[in-house]
Parts: sequence; structure tokens; C-alpha cells
Amino acid sequence: MKTPSNVWEVRDRLNENYNRAQQILDTMPEDSDTRSRCGVVAEVRQHIALANRASEITLALEAARVFEDAVIETLANVNPNLRKEFIRRLNEREQIWRSRYTRRPRSQ
Repeated sequence: MKTPSNVWEVRDRLNENYNRAQQILDTMPEDSDTRSRCGVVAEVRQHIALANRASEITLALEAARVFEDAVIETLANVNPNLRKEFIRRLNEREQIWRSRYTRRPRSQ
């Protein structure tokens, strides 16, 4: 299974894992070991919590993007050169962030 490389892929993986755990729980016989059933339920709960956190992060990123867009639009009306410099710095910071926090494939 491919490891997610960014926050956008995490949500999809969490949904897949949740569905898998839910399917295991649904197919477990009623007389299954209570400990096993509790383990599966704990896994489902953990995935729900992670999916919730991923949603919070996604919403925060979207709010930041909306704010950036408003600033860029305002700067364009005030000073186009300042707007270009602002965009250049945003792109520079994004590149730094990506180099630090985006997973790179492991060498074999």
C-alpha cells in the first residue's frame, strides 16, 4: 500500500481504513471474542478521530488560502509590485515547507 505523501491523501486513506475496520466488525460473528471486538471498535474510533483532525487541518488550510487571496487582491489594487513580491515570498515559503514536510520516496 502506498504511503500518503500529503495532507490531501490522508483523508482518503483514513476513509479506506475506516471502511476496512467497519467491514471486519460487521463480519465478525456475534459470539466473537469480546477482546477482539473491542480492538476493532477501538480502531474504528481512532480512525474517526484522525479523520476529524484531518478535516480541521483542511479547513484551516482553506481559510489561510482565502485570506492569502484577499491580501493578494488588495495588494494588486494598491501596488502591483508589492503584490508580486508578496506572491514571491509566499511561493518561497511554500517551497521551504514542502522540502521539510513532504515525504520523499525512500531509496531502495
